[in-house]
Amino acid sequence: MDRDSPRRRFLARASVVVGVSTIALTAGFVGVLAFLTGEVVAFGAHVPWYLSVAAVAFVATILALEAQGIPGGSVISTAAIVAFTSFVVVSLGVEGLLFAARSPGAVFVPGVGLSLFAAALIVAGVGYWAFEHWREFAGRAR
Repeated sequence: MDRDSPRRRFLARASVVVGVSTIALTAGFVGVLAFLTGEVVAFGAHVPWYLSVAAVAFVATILALEAQGIPGGSVISTAAIVAFTSFVVVSLGVEGLLFAARSPGAVFVPGVGLSLFAAALIVAGVGYWAFEHWREFAGRAR
């Protein structure tokens, strides 16, 4: 395969997106496990940081979409969705990493960690597919 072929660039981009998403989602699923087991410590102290990340994502999304000339209503609604998603993924991911560091025995047991990773990989794949094809379904809804 040619080094600069479109297929190679696509595979590289998709691998990075799915790989990073899988890691983030795995940490997020561990965060859900931490919340379900009551092992989250000092969440209130972390919330301002999570809100700051969401605010940066909100503004960055607005700037990126406005630069593309996308209509205002779509810009603000997309920015709100991105900000909310960022808050959820970052807060669950960080809490999951903290939980894994504090209680590795609860996460790294046979079946648990690998199952969470497998679920995250599936969600990342479906998410990538949905992102690539959402226009097909949005067009049919009209």
